[in-house]
Amino acid sequence: MKLLSRLVQGRNLSRREHNLLVRALGRTLTLTLSLTLTLTLTLTLALTLTLTLTLALTLTLTLTLTLTLTRCACSPTWGG
Repeated sequence: MKLLSRLVQGRNLSRREHNLLVRALGRTLTLTLSLTLTLTLTLTLALTLTLTLTLALTLTLTLTLTLTLTRCACSPTWGG
């Protein structure tokens, strides 16, 4: 953090300090990208599961309605 603040202030860094800063920033960016990818995949999985459950519920309701209408149509009292 001190190296980064020195760089922002316009001070020169030694070659060693520069290399340390580059390595630290590289690790930070790699970790950030890994976490972002993990979160993206997790959200994609959650949305896929939600869509699957929604489709299953829609299918269940459709089948229930179809069976109910079939029973009513076959009933001797259908239509009064």
